[in-house]
Amino acid sequence: MRKSIHTVLPQFLLALLLLTSCSAASDLSEVPEELQLLDTTTKQVLYIGMKKSQIDSKKLVKVDDDNLPESMKLYQYEGINMQFHNNVLIFMHIPETSQEGRFQTKGLGIGSDISEIVPAYGHEPIYNPVFNSYSYIILKDDLYYFKSLEDLKEKASLGGSSIMMVDFNSNEENKIRSFNIADEKFLAPSE
Repeated sequence: MRKSIHTVLPQFLLALLLLTSCSAASDLSEVPEELQLLDTTTKQVLYIGMKKSQIDSKKLVKVDDDNLPESMKLYQYEGINMQFHNNVLIFMHIPETSQEGRFQTKGLGIGSDISEIVPAYGHEPIYNPVFNSYSYIILKDDLYYFKSLEDLKEKASLGGSSIMMVDFNSNEENKIRSFNIADEKFLAPSE
């Protein structure tokens, strides 16, 4: 007995739809929250490691930069500066011109109080008084938070693991004025 294509095709399409929606969700569940950025207006989650094709192309505006290698491209998404390496997102900068609270990582965004950083991340950041910035440098593999630059140098000498960084810049009122999320391809490009 042969099944009609009209019977099999809808079942096949439904199974394909379920598989693709599950794989997209599992991709996001494998991305550390530290690398995720929530657009609170659209509920779109942007994350380091995301493919350019996964982002609404109508919202991406290409920025020309002749100083970058061919594999690196700059774009803006709703005012966020993004850098891609081989069409994979490696850097996001949320500038002070962004709408307060629109883009958030771990619940923090432009206008959040600096005192909220430690409770959100559960670790003390590395503070740089020159730039009034609070940085987390984290091993991707096990989410180890480096305690200092000396700690980073010591662990880096062991080699092997890749790193990521979240960096908050504050203003005179101790509010987040801008922030960055980056992975090592941005921090230490191989090209």
